[in-house]
Amino acid sequence: MNVTLRFFAAMFAVIFLFCGLAASGGSETAGELPGRPWFLDEHNRHFIMNGVVMNTEDSRGDLHFPREAYERMRPMGLNVQVVRLLCPRLGGWPGTEWDPEYLEKVDRLVRLGREAGMKTIFKMTLYDLTDVAYGKLTEEHWAQLFLDRDDTQEAYLGAWMRVFERYADNCAVYGYDLLNEPLAAGGGSRRKVWEVAPELGGPERFEREYFMPLYRRVIDRLREISPDKWAFFQPMHVTIPEHIESGFPCHRVTISPRRDQTAYAPHYYGTEPEKAVNRYLEDAAVAGTPLFIGEYGPATKERTDTNLQAQIDYKLNLMRTVELLDRNVIGHVKAWWCGSRVYNASAHQRHRRTWAIFKGDSQALGPEREYILDVMARPRPLFVAGKVGAFHFDFATRVFEMEFSPGAARGPSEIFIPADRHYPDGFRIRYRDLELAWNPKKPRGFSVVSNPERYNRWLFRWNRKQQRLIVKRWPDHEPVATLRVVPGWRD
Repeated sequence: MNVTLRFFAAMFAVIFLFCGLAASGGSETAGELPGRPWFLDEHNRHFIMNGVVMNTEDSRGDLHFPREAYERMRPMGLNVQVVRLLCPRLGGWPGTEWDPEYLEKVDRLVRLGREAGMKTIFKMTLYDLTDVAYGKLTEEHWAQLFLDRDDTQEAYLGAWMRVFERYADNCAVYGYDLLNEPLAAGGGSRRKVWEVAPELGGPERFEREYFMPLYRRVIDRLREISPDKWAFFQPMHVTIPEHIESGFPCHRVTISPRRDQTAYAPHYYGTEPEKAVNRYLEDAAVAGTPLFIGEYGPATKERTDTNLQAQIDYKLNLMRTVELLDRNVIGHVKAWWCGSRVYNASAHQRHRRTWAIFKGDSQALGPEREYILDVMARPRPLFVAGKVGAFHFDFATRVFEMEFSPGAARGPSEIFIPADRHYPDGFRIRYRDLELAWNPKKPRGFSVVSNPERYNRWLFRWNRKQQRLIVKRWPDHEPVATLRVVPGWRD
């Protein structure tokens, strides 16, 4: 190509790029993940989220969690609860009014969560389980929201504004999951929203002109009130046939929200965790945001509770899932912290199912589903002074390992070690050349096995009630360190 042709080709490329950026208002994608740590708490500690979903109602009415249900959380290694809000109960749909008593009940959940050592993330759902507005959620309701018929978006934004203003100064409230499973109808969607309302265009136009703009509107409202709280966004959900074919409940992300303090929060219920983690990390890179798994773990079918092989299969899949999430330091939340008084029916499932972690009708007081909690309640970091690079619990050997860069913070590091569940024979902690042992027959604290470098062993404290290793500060600030927990108080 001669010089003149190269000049005009280059000029054409610049003009084309400029026009594209002008039309879109800038790049629609980010292209890379942000640096870690992704999440910090108010004490500047690396906050690796491990939590549960708290439902506030089901088809039989409101759920009432006694204090005992939260006390049961303490030895489970939970540091966050995701409280589901019902949009119609907050006046978030045309023709509805907000229920002050509902928010008072939510206040209590936030308080009980804080007392149990947990942050709260609120998640807005369009479910109308108690028939306040429309009963069963359909594809038409999603079309109404995104087309803003009858000022539906203002009602939805108004519901969020009540919540934003109420918890603006509450440090126990960490953030807001803005819209639960967008486009998913009750029992699963059979039709695409742009087929129900052709004016929405196809998936690309819908995401660009309707879907992401609504997220940006609500995030901008949040920033006016709480600049430091996190906004979590979920991707567009797919129809039942698409879910069955791909194994994923949601579409790929192709557009970035282009807002600070925003995280990508998809759900995952499948049996191919390697595929899921890789895809969701790619999607988060497109969005340019941290990744947080807002719900994980397959549903439990009724027959699983009485079939040992089904429980083993469920448990192995859950182990593979959390192992990959932990190695990538991806926070995640399991549904639901409640009993099984209601089983869900679905058009594409032959068996009744639930995501409840407990059996029975009581709210998280009945027998636990051990094949779930034995995996959930595993050793893991909760809050760490410094930056965690990776961690892993080997379910076969019961060895836990955390690679991290020690740092300074305004609070201690907290490592969950479920001694009662996984180490009834005691355990040992190894940090560099320091080795401490905990003997369950002498439960007052650690004994020193070896300490050639004469580290201050009193920096390490064992809280048996909460099953947590508390590290007041790390003995040194070398760039890389490893913390190990091995089974048995002696060989």
